[in-house]
Amino acid sequence: MVDIREYVTDIVTPESLHDEGGSREDKIVNVYINEKHNVPVLELESGDTFWVWPGPNLRKLRHAYGNETDSWKGHTIKFELGTYHDKKEDVDKETVVLTPVSSRDEQTDQAKLPAPKDDLDDSIPF
Repeated sequence: MVDIREYVTDIVTPESLHDEGGSREDKIVNVYINEKHNVPVLELESGDTFWVWPGPNLRKLRHAYGNETDSWKGHTIKFELGTYHDKKEDVDKETVVLTPVSSRDEQTDQAKLPAPKDDLDDSIPF
């Protein structure tokens, strides 16, 4: 049997939420830091990823599940469409709003979570 999530990974974006009716819930399987942009990236049970840029979404995760990203694994979160005002262009734009669903005490046993994806490195070996 082949776990197809490796081949259909998507990033949670406003566009992907439009395709899913405007919101969705998923479970955090792994968290790693993107080296290029130095931001946490959530690997989700669905196989998708979500980049947690500094701001409200990161603060919500920290307040709900603590400062250590290992404690975020196994928690359910909700993604919804939201908006923000782009001051440079003076227009409203869409964004993804993250909401913690499970409480700190409702963490899924990490042993029951799917294995994290292999480290996908963009470097080309010579």
